[in-house]
Amino acid sequence: MNPKPEISIIIPAFNEETAIGNLLSTLVEKGLTKSCEVFVVDDGSTDETAAIVKKFPVKFIRHGANKGYGAALKSGIRKASGNKVVMLDSDGQHDPDNLDQLIGMLSEYDMVIGEHGADSHHVSNRKKGKLIIRKVGEYLVEQKLPDYNSGFWGFDRDLIASMLHIMPNGFLSTCRHCITNESNTKNHD
Repeated sequence: MNPKPEISIIIPAFNEETAIGNLLSTLVEKGLTKSCEVFVVDDGSTDETAAIVKKFPVKFIRHGANKGYGAALKSGIRKASGNKVVMLDSDGQHDPDNLDQLIGMLSEYDMVIGEHGADSHHVSNRKKGKLIIRKVGEYLVEQKLPDYNSGFWGFDRDLIASMLHIMPNGFLSTCRHCITNESNTKNHD
């Protein structure tokens, strides 16, 4: 019987055939598929995402239809058995080399959110909308939110599992503590 993993990594994917293989190869090379429980949640992809994922030593969850980013995350969280859960986008936006730093911060914080670096992939037609969402979020929580829309999160599994019923199936976002790809820590209390 395998011991319960400390960390579960959840990777939501929708039509990511061009990027998912590179990400999973990196996780295998870093030994994370052996030290962590890794789930890929295919949210109804119509391309070869599922076929590519099945070539790797990861757990696979498939939605028959696209339900939304939040639904994919919730499916992974519900199946995760690790005490801490890390979410990582499947499109290569985040450097897996930063996983150790994010995971390390989870011993001190209930939630850690990675920040996009200057060289991260961004969809330019979404920048204005994300700026508006961030500004509203900052107003509501009365603090700066450097990367409100990051897909690179870590949190205590029990804490987030207790809130799944109120989270939308669309995009999920919130921020408490952020790290950057440049490895300097920003603490938002």
